[in-house]
Amino acid sequence: MIWGDSWILIVIIAVIIDLIIGELPGKHPVQYLGDFIKWFEKVAYKDSVIRGFILAVLLIALVATITAFVQTLVLVLPLIPAVIILGIFASTGLASKTLKKYVKKVLFAANDEERRENLAIIVTRNTKLLDDKKVYSSLIESHAENLSDGVVAPLIYLIMFGFPGLMVYKTISTLDSMIGYKNTRYENFGKVSAMVDDVMNYIPSRVTAFIIWILSNERISWKKLTVEAKLYSSSPNAGYPVVAAAYNLGVKLGGPVYYGNDLVNKAEVGQEKTDNYEQAAKNFLDVHMRLDLIVLLVLVSFLALKVFII
Repeated sequence: MIWGDSWILIVIIAVIIDLIIGELPGKHPVQYLGDFIKWFEKVAYKDSVIRGFILAVLLIALVATITAFVQTLVLVLPLIPAVIILGIFASTGLASKTLKKYVKKVLFAANDEERRENLAIIVTRNTKLLDDKKVYSSLIESHAENLSDGVVAPLIYLIMFGFPGLMVYKTISTLDSMIGYKNTRYENFGKVSAMVDDVMNYIPSRVTAFIIWILSNERISWKKLTVEAKLYSSSPNAGYPVVAAAYNLGVKLGGPVYYGNDLVNKAEVGQEKTDNYEQAAKNFLDVHMRLDLIVLLVLVSFLALKVFII
């Protein structure tokens, strides 16, 4: 780990700030990344793998250089302010409280129309064509995927590679979310970004699924989870947290769903033991909070190990 002896304190501070405060005031770093991607696409877009490769390499290199410089500069300061400042900076790459906020906006919407509008903020599927059951199952699927992409994955890269590692991951994730689509415009231009995102999320998606799996009252075999995860999506990663969530909650996820006006027949995963999908979605919030607690306990335990034993 490149941070030195105080890295665990920085991570703990980042996690606590994210859990208590969430998004800090001002423009979020991801918005700046999005602005750069839009600018590049406007001035240099071409239906070309090479052009998309140039965008990905350019933005990743730029972010890595800037964040490495910032981290080096901050670490020159005395220990306490350096740890606090880097903890604050790192918290901008975590999204646990923000994710829970958007999930709650769907769950506690005033009416069905508002619920579908709020769901449309966090899913790409056509929410107007979803029945009530599909609204809640779609929410659970998105919550599970974003738990990996927005919480576990950035935390892993923060722990492993410091502030630069965290922000490089967020850069790749943002590239994938904006141009990593298999459609006429982005099939070639976004190919590299999508491939790199798949690589970066390979381990985090399985770590997320494993935590959800161990938090289940009744566990299926890991082999069965793996088989269904591969059926759920063409993505090598998305199915793992979704399948783990389905069995944890006792619901079926996936199935036919509309993206725009196009019907996509996803494989159904899980086993339905309840027909109350609204309650299941609320229960997954509890799973999310227990995951947060596990993360904090592990980090604090590691800190105590370093201080009192090592």
